[in-house]
Amino acid sequence: MTTIIFTGTGNLDKQTVDAIPNIETATKVIIEGYESIGYSAFSDRTNLTEVTIYNNSVTTIYNAVFLGCSGLTKITMPNSLTTIYDSAFFGCSSLTTITIPNSVTTMEHSVFRDCSSLTFIQLSNAISIINYNTFYGCSSLSSITIPVSVETIDAAAFRGCISLVTVTIPDNVTTMGDSAFRECSNLSSVTISQSLTTISGSLFYGCTSLETITIPDFVTTIGDYVFQSCTSLTSVTIGNSVTTIASGAFAYCSSLTTITIPESVITMGDAMFYQCTSLSTITIPKNVTSIGDYMFYGCSSLTSITIDGPITSISNYFCLECSLLNTINIPETVTSIGTAAFEGCLNLPSITIPESVESIGSNAFVNCPELISVTILDAFNTSVETNSFDNYTNISRSQNIFNKANNSHTIIFCKVNNYANLPDDWKMISTYFQNVIYGCGEPPIPPTPTPTPNQQFDTISFRRGSNSYGQFWFGGSTFPGFLYKKNMGVGGRRSTKFTPGGTTICNQPGELWNKYTPGAGVGASSVATRRAKMIHATSCNRSQQCGKFLTQLGQNQIRVSQYNNPSSNLSVYP
Repeated sequence: MTTIIFTGTGNLDKQTVDAIPNIETATKVIIEGYESIGYSAFSDRTNLTEVTIYNNSVTTIYNAVFLGCSGLTKITMPNSLTTIYDSAFFGCSSLTTITIPNSVTTMEHSVFRDCSSLTFIQLSNAISIINYNTFYGCSSLSSITIPVSVETIDAAAFRGCISLVTVTIPDNVTTMGDSAFRECSNLSSVTISQSLTTISGSLFYGCTSLETITIPDFVTTIGDYVFQSCTSLTSVTIGNSVTTIASGAFAYCSSLTTITIPESVITMGDAMFYQCTSLSTITIPKNVTSIGDYMFYGCSSLTSITIDGPITSISNYFCLECSLLNTINIPETVTSIGTAAFEGCLNLPSITIPESVESIGSNAFVNCPELISVTILDAFNTSVETNSFDNYTNISRSQNIFNKANNSHTIIFCKVNNYANLPDDWKMISTYFQNVIYGCGEPPIPPTPTPTPNQQFDTISFRRGSNSYGQFWFGGSTFPGFLYKKNMGVGGRRSTKFTPGGTTICNQPGELWNKYTPGAGVGASSVATRRAKMIHATSCNRSQQCGKFLTQLGQNQIRVSQYNNPSSNLSVYP
């Protein structure tokens, strides 16, 4: 063992240290008389194991003095010391314990960063700030007592302290920087200062052992990604002063089953519960006005969402891949439903879209195989983008689609081979439904409803037909109704109408009549041709010609003389 003693006054600088013979092999250093130790004076002296500073003269340890001294296990500091500059002990990976005298009032950043063997440290009770990165990567530090003098814990101060189990943040602490305890993977208990108003971004990101947390009533803001990837977190208590919960605050909290959001909350940021795969129910409280994109993306256990707040938008990817979701309400304040908002909600059976909604984004209800009822309360003023209900939506039968009495419209779709087109006379409908109903699942056998007295419906229904782009029918209180079918190729448009005086009741059989007669006109060369093209619309007896209607769809006057025995036309479901 080689011991070197430095005596002198003023600043002990690197040049002085390097000039000492045998400094390369020295294992112990004693410093006497100097007032400061200069920048990088002993940096990267990997042979150095022990340092003692005597005589209470040194007041300052400058930047990187012992940086990279990977063999250093012990240092004794004098009571005269007041300031330790940044990175002074950075990378002293063999240092196990240290006591900082109470004379120290300032420690700059990264002082003990990556001291991976440090298990215990006693901090000065005169410091007011634990600076950023001070203990970053101190992977063996299992406990820390934060002095009551501390008012600020800066960014990443304890990041990566993977052995830290419990932390109490004293009430004098008013500010905490981003990621202060990020990736402290064994941290299981935290007591938060009652003086904090903001829980800063990523504060406990990746604290995978943290099971419960209570956020004090004085806190008004929970920052970005605060608890992201806290995979053991099961219980969260949020104080009643919180108004903002920022993006990703609870993302990837895979054990979180329930959470109560206080009524003080106004804003909920993007991806707040992203991939919270155990979350089962959630209520968005009455004062929330804004919710971000990806809010519940991948919450595969979520079954129920209650929205009490006056939000104006169901955001993009709001419930994307919430495969068990079966209950949700859309408030009357909502004006838009975003892109892929409910895509992949495999168990969603129905949705009601209020009159306030002006637009529905693309892929909003894609891959919702159980969706059999969509109610749009103001279909004429709701713009629906391409493929909003695309792929596997098993919407089959219609009720209350255009009930003029109360302006309630239920839209239920079933399979078509391509984009559905409506007649020119119905452009106000086709404006909103063209290119929407595509690739839906096969319709189930519809139930027979019990109609209420005087119940009549304007309806639209689709089903798969041979060589067909789509088929749908209309009925209403002002005329018996008609069926419209669009075939491919020349003369593909064909229409039929209910028999005179026919009653239009949802899901009930009705007599259908062909619009065209034999003879002139495209596609009217023979009964057989018409019958082939209309096979899913009308069934005519071989000995009977299909009836003729007036050329204008929707008229309620027909020429009885131009069709034969109505009973020869089979009753079919529209």
